[in-house]
Amino acid sequence: MGWIAEGWRGEKELWKVFWIYGALLIILAKVANVVIWLYSDINFDRPTALQYLTMLALQISYSIWFLVATWRCAFNTIHRFWGYVARVVVILFILLFVLTYYQIRVVLNPFNLIDNAIYYSRLLAYRHL
Repeated sequence: MGWIAEGWRGEKELWKVFWIYGALLIILAKVANVVIWLYSDINFDRPTALQYLTMLALQISYSIWFLVATWRCAFNTIHRFWGYVARVVVILFILLFVLTYYQIRVVLNPFNLIDNAIYYSRLLAYRHL
């Protein structure tokens, strides 16, 4: 597991961090997920809270490691151009995450407004009785 520490410290080559530890591991994780889903009795349609939180913690931890390692290893390459490209990819990934989070909050917020409107309309209806 030395590659984890080396990536975190920025000591690995960019292509290894990005393509092997990034793209390849993500693809292998997705394939493993499909195989487990096909040959297991686990109900993936309705995961338990523990399953969901475990997967969320693993995904967040891995994403943070990948982004930090990519940023720090960006210029461990022959051409500095690829270092700039890697850093732009990291920035875009973070922006995508922030915008996705914001979109989820915006999409869910109208439901809270509707619930509040129903609550206050009932409250007003009871006041007039």
